[in-house]
Amino acid sequence: MKAALLMVLPFVVVACEDGRKMGVINQCSAAVEAAVEESPTPSVLVWRTVEPGSASFLVMASDHAKGFFYWIRVPGAEQPAPVRVELSNLVKPESGAGFDRGLVIDGPLCPE
Repeated sequence: MKAALLMVLPFVVVACEDGRKMGVINQCSAAVEAAVEESPTPSVLVWRTVEPGSASFLVMASDHAKGFFYWIRVPGAEQPAPVRVELSNLVKPESGAGFDRGLVIDGPLCPE
């Protein structure tokens, strides 16, 4: 019984680690708040403040998701409409960024 349990335990640990770390890279001239989810209508959004010129991990997402919804706003502002982004349009950040794929926030994505 104990041997069978030890064989199952590593599988459970590995299975719980599945997922993709999603983040953002802020290239705007001011801080932004950002959130990302797989659904356009999440029950709760977790907002993170990202300073200009920095990157931040936002959330774990499913490995199977092909598109994501990003919300970007001036800190403390009303919740904006989400921006849908396909996985293929997200960047792989530099090593050490803390996430696997991210949206570069610049130009028209910078909130006013």
